[in-house]
Amino acid sequence: MSFSPRYRALVYASLVASFLVVVWGGVVRVTGSGLGCPDWPLCHGQFLPSLDPATQIEWFHRFLAIAGGVTVAAAVLWSLIVYRADRRILTLAVVTAILTAVPCLSCSACCGVGEGIGIWSLVVLLNPEVRNAFR
Repeated sequence: MSFSPRYRALVYASLVASFLVVVWGGVVRVTGSGLGCPDWPLCHGQFLPSLDPATQIEWFHRFLAIAGGVTVAAAVLWSLIVYRADRRILTLAVVTAILTAVPCLSCSACCGVGEGIGIWSLVVLLNPEVRNAFR
């Protein structure tokens, strides 16, 4: 089966974007900028936050994650619509969607930090009512 040049470009863009998210996540971790944006979906209650370094690093990681998520979602949808007859492509598309979504919604078992990360931790763990309940 041959793939269109646009589909190939989208798949490669998804791969590069996913790689950049992981690399920049390492930058966030090493610099301790993980709470540079303590709330979600905004950052310090603003779409474009202040210019301090920790906030910039974390905000750029969020930007990369959104861009990567959009490219992966587009590649998965394209695969499901155009190549649905090929079970291998269909299986890879579903696995890719799951492997992309799980880190966003779960805790970090692979990083070994033991802290919740991603959207879940920002929404639930940093919620003032939740924090006050454990004081």
